[in-house]
Amino acid sequence: MAWGHDGSLPTGHASLTLATDDGRFASVVTNTNQLPTDPSAIDVANAALCEGR
Repeated sequence: MAWGHDGSLPTGHASLTLATDDGRFASVVTNTNQLPTDPSAIDVANAALCEGR
């Protein structure tokens, strides 16, 4: 399980950061105001945190 927050800035950046109870974290940052959809930002962060577990 992970908790996090997504956000976008008027400067043209979007981000998603997730953290787990044991301190692992993953961040996805783009240089657009939109997070990616294929693969989605949540899919990328989930793979970083959960793959191999």
